[in-house]
Amino acid sequence: MCEHAIFENIIVFSVIINTIILSLDGLVKDSGSLAVMDKMNLSFTIIFAIEMTIKLFAYGFLGYVRDSMNLFDGIIVLISLVITFNLNIL
Repeated sequence: MCEHAIFENIIVFSVIINTIILSLDGLVKDSGSLAVMDKMNLSFTIIFAIEMTIKLFAYGFLGYVRDSMNLFDGIIVLISLVITFNLNIL
């Protein structure tokens, strides 16, 4: 499933839209738009966490971390989850 073209296209589309949303952060000033952007950022964080979970189940931990792109994505997702949910892990 995680190597299916539709799955990969959804993730690539999500990355592109998320990049656009994040790039607008400094331009948007009104609280309503900021709230929408925060909700969209949360949605993308959840999408990427689901992608990571699916790949971890499909490849196993060692198979997942052998691919440097998966490792990079996984680190970004974990950092995003910590920041988004203000998790105190230290």
